[in-house]
Amino acid sequence: MKIIHKIVSVFEKNQNPACAEWHYAYMRRQFPFLGIQKPLRKKLQTPFVKELFSLHQNGDPIISALWTMPHREYQYLAMDVLSSHTLVEADFPLLEWLIQEKSWWDTVDLLASNHVGKLCKKSPSLIPKVDAWLTNQNLWLRRSALLYQLRYKQDTDEECLFSSCLKLSGEKEFFIQKAIAWALREYAKTSPKSVNALLKKAHFRNLVLREINR
Repeated sequence: MKIIHKIVSVFEKNQNPACAEWHYAYMRRQFPFLGIQKPLRKKLQTPFVKELFSLHQNGDPIISALWTMPHREYQYLAMDVLSSHTLVEADFPLLEWLIQEKSWWDTVDLLASNHVGKLCKKSPSLIPKVDAWLTNQNLWLRRSALLYQLRYKQDTDEECLFSSCLKLSGEKEFFIQKAIAWALREYAKTSPKSVNALLKKAHFRNLVLREINR
């Protein structure tokens, strides 16, 4: 794809090995980086974002192509492209795939709270599919099912949120426990009494309780 070759050329000319090593270490050496800081990356990618989304809309697998590239900046670009316009129900399978591929908190959390969250708000018929992630073997899908309402505030489906947190409350996985705490802590900013009532009657692990109260 010509546009990807152009982007690669621009990104590689602006790579920073020292910064790349820092990010690589910070992300526990999960993925290599070019070392392009976010403000510069945003500036470099701006001329390409509109065309990339147009290709995506026309059925071109441009997002998955960016996602499979080695350096993490290309996954960040892919998410920015998807954020640049309103998604539609047909994008849901792609989001589900992105969450499960090259998974780590830096991509999963944004995909869940921004992309999946906005799409479910626009198309509530997708919510049962997200709720089904709670029993999926993929921990990142389970985490996403806890976090997709993160930005809903007063529009949060409290019953759904609390039920999801309780379903996974016994799980030992660190990223799940952190997600439960984050989701409840965020919703407590909107409805502190409801969250406090839940904490009094339900049993959550110490990690969750510490994170909620920090």
